[in-house]
Amino acid sequence: MGSFVSGLTGKKTNVEFKKTDVEPDLPESCQPEIPSGWQFDDATGEWTKTTECNCRFEEMKREANLL
Repeated sequence: MGSFVSGLTGKKTNVEFKKTDVEPDLPESCQPEIPSGWQFDDATGEWTKTTECNCRFEEMKREANLL
């Protein structure tokens, strides 16, 4: 980001981010959608596959006899 601002202004920049313990309040359009067949474990910070993926991509491959 610093190089972007420097490129715009032609001056040396120092970008600092303020640390906060508060999660930003994002609008609904920016909320993540959990992928079908997956769940996020807050305790471990990892994604795990829960079921067979019912994604449209998998459906399309099946229809095209690629699976």
